[in-house]
Amino acid sequence: MFDINKLNSDLWLALDNNKDFFKQELYRELCEEHILYGIQVKELARREDRDDVLFLLLDSSNRYAVVHLTWTGKEEKNSYFPATRLYSNFTDVINANNY
Repeated sequence: MFDINKLNSDLWLALDNNKDFFKQELYRELCEEHILYGIQVKELARREDRDDVLFLLLDSSNRYAVVHLTWTGKEEKNSYFPATRLYSNFTDVINANNY
């Protein structure tokens, strides 16, 4: 379960989930071949030093994704973008992103 206090507070900032600003940009950028295409997400936190955003995947897997948005405001042509790292649980997110 997500707990912002377990992430390094010098790096990560909790997001107001009522605005969905980062989620909307993510959906604009995804092409059909992207690993997150068609998956509903919830934005949780932002890492400002890298412009990474932490999302919870709202599919049956309940995985997490750290996504580096491109901020093009349009669909990317390459399925690698926006760059995405998937994690099977929140502990893996903490271990990989708390440095």
